[in-house]
Amino acid sequence: MSSDNNIHLNQQLFDYVWENKNAYYEYLSNNGTGIYLKNDNDHYFLTLSTSPNNEYIKQKFTFYNSSHINPYKDLTENDVKEMYQEMNKHQLPLVITLPTADLKFKEKSELLFKYNFLQLTNNSPGMVCDLTDKNYNGWDMSAFENQDDLFIEELQKSDENYETSLYEWCNALVNSFGFPNKNEGKTKHFFHIFKNIDYGSTCQKRLFCIRSKSLQNKIITIGSLFIEPNKQLAGIYNIGTVKDVNIRKKGTARYLSNYLTYTICKKELNLKYCTLQSSPAAFHMYQQLNFKTVGYWGMFVNLENLHFIAKYVINVLKPWMKITGIRELSNKMNLVLLGGWFIGVHAATVYLFYETIKYFYL
Repeated sequence: MSSDNNIHLNQQLFDYVWENKNAYYEYLSNNGTGIYLKNDNDHYFLTLSTSPNNEYIKQKFTFYNSSHINPYKDLTENDVKEMYQEMNKHQLPLVITLPTADLKFKEKSELLFKYNFLQLTNNSPGMVCDLTDKNYNGWDMSAFENQDDLFIEELQKSDENYETSLYEWCNALVNSFGFPNKNEGKTKHFFHIFKNIDYGSTCQKRLFCIRSKSLQNKIITIGSLFIEPNKQLAGIYNIGTVKDVNIRKKGTARYLSNYLTYTICKKELNLKYCTLQSSPAAFHMYQQLNFKTVGYWGMFVNLENLHFIAKYVINVLKPWMKITGIRELSNKMNLVLLGGWFIGVHAATVYLFYETIKYFYL
């Protein structure tokens, strides 16, 4: 294959990652889930989990308060202003993803910074597994298949008692990703969303889990697929294992990921590609499952609506960030410098306040 064809293929695979996520979120927004969608001339794709009729939908921490920037279109100040206004209208925080390969990444980053979107990282990898690769035969599942405790199950909305298993699946989702879950509000949030979409073995959305017989058939690991048959690909989502030291580090996330990729997508559905956006912690696991990196995304977050303290912290740090050029918050040295500035500002404020009181009253 010529180098031009390779470049074209890599670009296509890169697009598959973010296009599948947009298609998935659009699927969620069209089924009474309370997911608000705004797609403005393909410049950006915005979703917000808000519903005035359901307290469990309007959640601060969720996957669905997000916007994905199209790397092939200009991002205007009006675009950013619109996203900022929508975020404030619904009083929600917002995460924005921007591909780092975007030729105008720095320019767009500064535009986001102007509206208090701070860069968390520029190292969130998009990955693709080529299921047509003749050398790809999946991960060795014999250790999993030869034990008697764990088993894989697919959730079916057509089942009579589907709500019970779905609620447990959502609870495992919240636990595995470490979301705050006061009064099980977050579990109810995801339950409401997935209850209002079609899922199952004949649907675009499919939900899976691993259960443990020794733990009364408790769900310990979850995962899901969103399938685009016309593109012959599927996106992998929600891979997670519940936070329990007796359960984690046993390879169940690897086994389930392999099952979704090889058994379902390759053997059952005969698809060409699987896509996902990995966390740094899971990156090497997916590499071992034959996923290749096709691009990286920068993640920007505005937390003004999370709490008044968050807005205050942003306003204190922003002048120092302008002076120093610090942008990426995942860099430890940057955090040290920003922390020093924050402490220094407040120490100076306390000192000046003390000196003023001493001068006038002491």
